Amino acid sequence: MTALDVTPAVTPVDLTTGWGFHERLHGGYLLAVVTEAALASADPERHPHPVAVQATYAAAPSRGPAEIVVRPLKAGRTYASLHASLVQDGRPTVEVLVTAGRLPALDAPALWDDSEEPMPQLADPDHCVGGPHHEQSAARGTSGIHGDMTVRMDPAWAPPPYGPGGHGDLRGWVRCAMPDPVLGALVLADALPPITFDIGMGGVWVPTLQLQVLLRRVPPTGWLAARQWGTLLAGELLDETCTLWDPQGRVVAQARQLAAYRAPKA
Repeated sequence: MTALDVTPAVTPVDLTTGWGFHERLHGGYLLAVVTEAALASADPERHPHPVAVQATYAAAPSRGPAEIVVRPLKAGRTYASLHASLVQDGRPTVEVLVTAGRLPALDAPALWDDSEEPMPQLADPDHCVGGPHHEQSAARGTSGIHGDMTVRMDPAWAPPPYGPGGHGDLRGWVRCAMPDPVLGALVLADALPPITFDIGMGGVWVPTLQLQVLLRRVPPTGWLAARQWGTLLAGELLDETCTLWDPQGRVVAQARQLAAYRAPKA
């Protein structure tokens, strides 16, 4: 095991960005920013990639200056563990555990694959429809996220008014303008609309409480197929599972999150 320097590394960041809806910054974007800072404290030869990240969103950071405090936890030959905290005005807002290592290449064969969910059959991106939350934000001029991330929903699996809805299951294509496709996959694992859109609760804000993303291969640039579904909305909490595939049907990321929602008044 490599000798570990446990001195925290502090990185200033500027969250003045279009990655958000109104004043709320996108959870996947925040995860990518914090993870990138954490990787700067890892060995770039042995541990160049995040292979698993888990975030707790303790508070919503505002646009503006902040800092990321990274504490190495372990540095092994194959994997490293790091803790990173996004701090603003002296208050922790996003806490992230990062397992760093080296991802397989996109074309690396699987030794065993018993995936229960093959890549869904989707309409071509040119024949899909825009995600409603992206289009609404763009129309109001309140968010720049539509310029950084593109969502195209398959018409058969899009929420109303773009599709039939009622499935609690959303499917489509996503892509991200981030130059690093691995960090981009962290963003895209949180790209599809929340399942509340699909069951007639489109006006409900759904803040993420915890999000875990497993990276499985180095993703390609360009479009990734995405499916996001939930199993239970109860007690003002909901779960969502998301899988991302490359266009050839190879899994590149898997995500699971717990989010809150406030039920509309009767």
